Amino acid sequence: MSRITKEIAKEIAEKLTEKKKEEIKKTELELRSKLEDFIYLKLPKDVVDLFKKQPNYFNTKSCFRVSGFGLNYEYLYTNNEVPYVNNSSFEPSEEQAKILLKLNNKVTDLKKKKSELFRNIENVLYSLRTYTKVIAEFPEAEPFLPKTITNKLSLNVSDIRQQLK
Repeated sequence: MSRITKEIAKEIAEKLTEKKKEEIKKTELELRSKLEDFIYLKLPKDVVDLFKKQPNYFNTKSCFRVSGFGLNYEYLYTNNEVPYVNNSSFEPSEEQAKILLKLNNKVTDLKKKKSELFRNIENVLYSLRTYTKVIAEFPEAEPFLPKTITNKLSLNVSDIRQQLK
């Protein structure tokens, strides 16, 4: 009968929360894309066209300090480098701010839910303690349990023994 270690519980929790992680990544990409679109909308068309042809002649950034309409100087990122003038702050319109705020809040909420789920899975696995109980009580974790079970000492103590002589 093998025991659930902290390392095993952490690995299983990471694998079981993979869907949440993908959802967070997808929402973050959507937020980055929206911010990038909004920044390009504020730039003159001539500048955007020239930037697409000659990007080396522009100062670019991918991190912007966004403020206004509920966004309190949040640092948000774009997917790609975007040209900027003078500073790296961005003040969206009210409609744009609502969209950015909604997506930013969604990312924050998803991260909290994932973290809570991760802790709950770890706690359940710690409390079940053995592979047999995990398989019986929490079968969702069974595919992620290590297949080979060894009870051998995994430390090399021969060097210590040599020094003791």
